[in-house]
Amino acid sequence: MNKIMFLGIGRGGCKIIDRLRQVTDFSYIRNSRYVFVDCDSHDLLSYTGHRNILLDRSSSEFPSDVFVDVDQLIIVAGMSGFAGSEFSVPISAAALSSGIKSINVVGILGFMCEGKGRILRSLACLNKMRNVPGISLDIYNMGRIADKYGDVDVFSAIEKADEEIINIIEGLVQIKEEGYDWNGYSIIGDKRELDNLINEIDNKGIDEYDVLNTLSLEGNNCVASGEGDDFGMALEQAVGNLLLTKTEKLLLRFCCGCRLPSISEMAAITPVLSKAGVSDNAQVKLDIVQNRKLGNSFKVLIVASREYADQSSVGSVNANDGGKTLGKQIFRLRNGRY
Repeated sequence: MNKIMFLGIGRGGCKIIDRLRQVTDFSYIRNSRYVFVDCDSHDLLSYTGHRNILLDRSSSEFPSDVFVDVDQLIIVAGMSGFAGSEFSVPISAAALSSGIKSINVVGILGFMCEGKGRILRSLACLNKMRNVPGISLDIYNMGRIADKYGDVDVFSAIEKADEEIINIIEGLVQIKEEGYDWNGYSIIGDKRELDNLINEIDNKGIDEYDVLNTLSLEGNNCVASGEGDDFGMALEQAVGNLLLTKTEKLLLRFCCGCRLPSISEMAAITPVLSKAGVSDNAQVKLDIVQNRKLGNSFKVLIVASREYADQSSVGSVNANDGGKTLGKQIFRLRNGRY
């Protein structure tokens, strides 16, 4: 039985999880339990076929039976509204008291155009949430996410921000479907990154054969990405999300904004991978594309396959000689979209 629950609080939180339910490619997310919580009965009418809970503005009580037989709970709260700001903490506390092992709270801060009062309300809620022990808290600023898409109209920017948050929420789900779940391969990480890569492939760089040849039917395939204003920061963020010890094959895609990485930044790739435990004998394929929409920032996508045995070998890894070359590398620079 699927023991994952998505619980949306307030208009913003409910909208996000409803959108997630409709667009996700993963059946174990689509078939999870969804609970919609709000103080507005009219808004709750939009969500049919799932449990809807109308909150009492004068009481912080919450029905504990909601959390029966749940192993992982993901709460999505729009913290600039009344419901999200006032009920995120008591609902999280009720979930903790019910004994749920894994609780993720995704707090969504609003736009500056919503007014100073709403921004202050969301920040006050954020400070309270940080004092709740036993939960994993992730905060996303809708305004900053939407700013990345400043060349489109505001409604399209909000939609793109929603999509980005949905991708992040999918990555929080810890339980995978049994068997193979991406083109015949079992993947740990954000599978949509692979879909994006395949959909935007052309004949000038890494192609579908390179991607499929990197993955292993028997191995532990991992996908992760990192983003930052600094090339090394983006790379280390992506590497930090993977188990790279015993890596046999590695595919790296670097997406640059207006600024291309310097020679010294490119030279840092090998030491970073070596420190992460990638063997000098690993097969590495490297591709660089340019997308000016990223501005001065960088994005790194890593696809790796590891030996099936000893999947639990994490922890500190002795760094190898950073001057050595890692396997055979394919290196191309091209303009494109990511």
